[in-house]
Amino acid sequence: MQGGGFFRVSDGEMYGGGDLRTSWSRGVAFAVLAGILILGFGLRIYRLGDECIWLDEVVSYPYLDLPTLGAYLEEVRSHDPPMSPLYFTLQYYWARVVGDSVTAVRSLSIVFGLASIVLVYVLGVVLYNRSAGLVAALCTAMAIPHVYYAQEVRVYALLQCLALGSMLTLALALRRGGRRWWIAHAACNALILTTHLFGVLLIVAQGCYLIAVHGRRWRMWLGWGCAHAAMLAPFLIRVNRLRGDALDQAISFIPEPSLRWLLNTYCVYYPGVDAWGGRLHAIGPVVGVLALLAVMGTAAIVADRRNPGNTLLRTDTFVLLTLWYLLPPFLLFVLSYAVTPSFVERYTLYSSFALYLMAGGALALPNRSWWTGLVLVGIGCHCARGHVSSGRTHRRLEGSTGAASKPAHGHAR
Repeated sequence: MQGGGFFRVSDGEMYGGGDLRTSWSRGVAFAVLAGILILGFGLRIYRLGDECIWLDEVVSYPYLDLPTLGAYLEEVRSHDPPMSPLYFTLQYYWARVVGDSVTAVRSLSIVFGLASIVLVYVLGVVLYNRSAGLVAALCTAMAIPHVYYAQEVRVYALLQCLALGSMLTLALALRRGGRRWWIAHAACNALILTTHLFGVLLIVAQGCYLIAVHGRRWRMWLGWGCAHAAMLAPFLIRVNRLRGDALDQAISFIPEPSLRWLLNTYCVYYPGVDAWGGRLHAIGPVVGVLALLAVMGTAAIVADRRNPGNTLLRTDTFVLLTLWYLLPPFLLFVLSYAVTPSFVERYTLYSSFALYLMAGGALALPNRSWWTGLVLVGIGCHCARGHVSSGRTHRRLEGSTGAASKPAHGHAR
């Protein structure tokens, strides 16, 4: 079978590289995944219609009755200059199929949110085994930020779904070879560039991984780089045109981020709590995340040295997930000082999937110990605590006339 690095498998190993004796059977795994999907759906649909259109949704929802897609996109762009068109195009036609009630329009994001649960499970199977995939799927289903952004008329659920599709196709392209997975990977990244401006940071992280781990396969990463350079050229031209007072007003709500804000993103927001402006308030989440990274990194290095044939835990898997987790938020933090303040946690929420996959990967350790389980229990309790302690309703309500009136500049992100 073709492939290299952490995607090498032998005929005696399961699809995701794990041992059949230590993984769930396919039927049981599918049954558990179905239960996780039901849980995720319940959390996302619960009292969804009770919340009226809020500040960010007002930028697009009131104009869904415009006669043409072009008129609709132009109206949205006039209030949200940095907008990318893919999600709003899908939203426009979705409303014509399911209706234009608040709940019906929001259901598109729920579809993308549920698809993300499935995709992160499949990616966990590819990188580790079914157990890892189920843990990652459960984290995604329960994490408050993912529940929250799968409930609103905005781009983020679509962006997260496409990010998972991009990482999954990259993994399969490296594992199996062949043009179809590389083409699918490039297609996902092209769609990401038409969904949100800061989706490009995921592509940067992928490029860094390919150079760092597969640098000797120069034809592969050179071909990847040329293909993405061709996609990035029109993207950069569009970004360069985003200037003027309208853009300044659109991002005026974003302050310069502090280092504490960045740490909060890694240690509180991405693990699944405080989706509505909370800040780092306890040392527990920090210790949990750092311990998980240490467990995974150490285990991967030990596995490489003691059993080079073991594909379940490898250093390059750890490098991929670590770059995915750390690099996009850090780059956005740097851009906020080098160019203009633009650091908002949800812009790189797709990086949180790497943490969930590492949590699942900890279950793949050959000799699991009590402290590995403690890390996993801690992250699970961390997500559950958010649901117990958070109140309803979370969004800033616009009032009875807000959903019908045109918004002022500066509220559309």
